[in-house]
Amino acid sequence: MRLKSVKGSRGTRGMQVLGMGLAVAMILAACSGDGDSGSGNVSGSEQPANTAQSNASDTRDHAAPGKVSELILRAEDAPEPVANYEFTNVGQDVPGDGSLDKTLNDFLLEMDGGSKTDPAQCEAMVNSGLELQAKLSRDPENYAAVHFAQPLNPEESEDVEAILNSVTYGVMLSTAEDLPQVPENVEECATFTEEPVDPSTGANAGVGPSQVTAEPVDIEVEGADQVVAARISLQTLGEEELGQDSFLGAPTTKVIGTVNGVYFEVEASGEGISEEALQALAQAQVDKIRNA
Repeated sequence: MRLKSVKGSRGTRGMQVLGMGLAVAMILAACSGDGDSGSGNVSGSEQPANTAQSNASDTRDHAAPGKVSELILRAEDAPEPVANYEFTNVGQDVPGDGSLDKTLNDFLLEMDGGSKTDPAQCEAMVNSGLELQAKLSRDPENYAAVHFAQPLNPEESEDVEAILNSVTYGVMLSTAEDLPQVPENVEECATFTEEPVDPSTGANAGVGPSQVTAEPVDIEVEGADQVVAARISLQTLGEEELGQDSFLGAPTTKVIGTVNGVYFEVEASGEGISEEALQALAQAQVDKIRNA
């Protein structure tokens, strides 16, 4: 069977796939002792006052809350070949009381202490699926996410390697005030670190910093502001080195920007992703927001 997200959607890869390893690290770290705090930016559902960075310098406009669920792409909006993929509205259904999904959802929300990025402006380059799940659950008026998963035949659906390597495209929109920091140039984030932190202190949560690399990708999106496109790879998970053959080490290509006060992230992962399809998906999302 396909791996499921904490809301039961098909394919965790579609929910900020690159950050999946960091989400694992956060969960493991929650069971560890306190660590030492360091420099960088703390992101997540709770930012301790002594470490959270101010967004006062953020010059991006913010659209009114409550609109993202109407603005985000639907299955019928997707261009080819993504239109033929399996569509999931990640934030649509909240698990019912007493269900396994509800129990898992609550556990993950409790474990979400945020993460620390160094340098801070690379924050948007990698957001964990755990962190996204927390935002969708806590602030549905300001966050929406969907993903498109490559259809698998019955045999592939039972093959873990096929599942992990399958192509997915994900879209996230936000009108929140505490948007992640985005670099002006991808080169600023050629190499950066990400680590889980304790939500109450901002200190390292027991798992060492993970090293991430980013390289620019030539993708343009008309009508959007502050567009950044990058191919991002998790090089180490703590001290463990990851290779390109590793699921967690496989690169993710992401397009980030804003349009009419709405922040967007559109990403692709898996073997055989198409940058043309990614560009078309990002353009379709921007056009839908502009024409709303």
